Amino acid sequence: MQEVIYKFLQTYFVYTTAYTALFSIASHFYRSKKSCARPSQYQRIAILIPVYLENEVILQSVKYIHQQSYPSKFYDVFVLADSLDVKTLDKLREQNIHIVEIDFEQRTKAKAISKGLCYIQTQNSYEITVILDADNVMDKDFLFIVSQAYASGNMAIQGQRVAKNKNNNIAILDGISEAVNNAIFRKGYQALGLSAPVIGSGMAFNTHLLVSAFQEIDLASKGEDRELQLEIIKRGHKIHYAEEALVFDEKVDNKQTFGQQRKRWILNQFISLIKSFPSSVKQLLHGNLSYFNIAFLSAIQLPRIINIGLFSLWVLLLWLFNRSTGFTIVTFGLYLLSIIIAVPRGYYTKSTLLALTRLPQTFGIMLLSLFNARQANKQFIHTSHSTKHEIEL
Repeated sequence: MQEVIYKFLQTYFVYTTAYTALFSIASHFYRSKKSCARPSQYQRIAILIPVYLENEVILQSVKYIHQQSYPSKFYDVFVLADSLDVKTLDKLREQNIHIVEIDFEQRTKAKAISKGLCYIQTQNSYEITVILDADNVMDKDFLFIVSQAYASGNMAIQGQRVAKNKNNNIAILDGISEAVNNAIFRKGYQALGLSAPVIGSGMAFNTHLLVSAFQEIDLASKGEDRELQLEIIKRGHKIHYAEEALVFDEKVDNKQTFGQQRKRWILNQFISLIKSFPSSVKQLLHGNLSYFNIAFLSAIQLPRIINIGLFSLWVLLLWLFNRSTGFTIVTFGLYLLSIIIAVPRGYYTKSTLLALTRLPQTFGIMLLSLFNARQANKQFIHTSHSTKHEIEL
C-alpha cells in the first residue's frame, strides 16, 4: 500500500510539474494581436454587473464607467441589484445606469446574470455582453479593445484582470496568483492554440451565444463561469484572451475572506471536474482538446499554493523515511522555476519578498479550505469588497 501511495504521489507531482512548465514556457511565445485601427462599425454593448449588498462599492465603481474611449451611445450599463439600498439605486439612475432588481430566495450569480440577460433582450439589440463584478473597473480602452477582438471573429473574450490594490502581503500574493494564472492558463494555452479559460468577470461574449449557453447551465450552480466556458468550448468556439483589455480587480486582503473565497473556488473546481468528466472524454474523442484540457487536465490539479506546500512536505517525508529524494527535489525545483518565470517583472520587488514569508500561513489557510470545501455548497458565500482603493485611468 505504501508503494502504491508513493508511486501515485510521485506521478502526480511529475505531471503537475510537466504541465506547469509546458504552459509557463509557452506563455513567453504568446503574441497579442492588438489592432490600432478604428472599427468600421461600433457594436452595441450591454454591461452586466451583478451586485449583492455592495452599496458603496458599486457607487465607487460606476464613477469610472463613463471614462471609456468607446462612444457612450453604443454601450449601456445594467446593475443587477440584489439587496441594495433605495438611495443607492437612485444615485445609480442619476448616472444613467439601468437597474434590474434581483430577489431570489436561493441566490446565485448565475440566476442574477440569467435575469439580466432576459431583461436586456427586451431593450435595444446588443451584439456584445460584458460581465463585470461590483468592484471591477474597466481601463478606458477596455470596450474598444473588446470591440476590436469581436470584429476579428472572436465570439468569447476574456480580458486581463489586474490587481487594483497591493496594500498588504495577502493582497500581493493574491495578485501574483492571478498574474501567474494569466500567464500559464491564458497566454500559455493560447500560444499553443488552445482556448483560454474565463475568470468570472472582465469577460465579453456574443449576446446570442451567451443567452443560448446560459439555457444549458444549472442556474443553482455556484460555479457558473466553469459551466459557461465548457458550454461555449463544446460548441466549437475558443475563448480569446485579450491581454490589453485591462480590468482592475480588488484583491483579497484578509485571511478570513481569502479562506472563504478559496473554499468556494476549490469546491466549484471539483464539482465541475466530476460533472464534466464523461463529456471531457467524449470531446477528446471528437478532437476538442481545449475542452479536455480545461475540464480535466487542468481541473485534476490542486491549487498552486497547496501543491507547493505538499511538495515540501513530501520531500521532508522521503528524507525522514530514507527514500531517495534527488529526483523529487529536482522536480520540485523545476515546478518552482516554472512558476517564477510566469510572474510578471513588476512583482520582482522587496514587497513581494516580504509577502512570500506568508506562504506557509497561506498554505495552512488553503489546506483548511480544501478540507472544509463541502461546507461552501450549503451556503451563499459572498466576497466583500472595500471602497478604499482608488485608481487612475
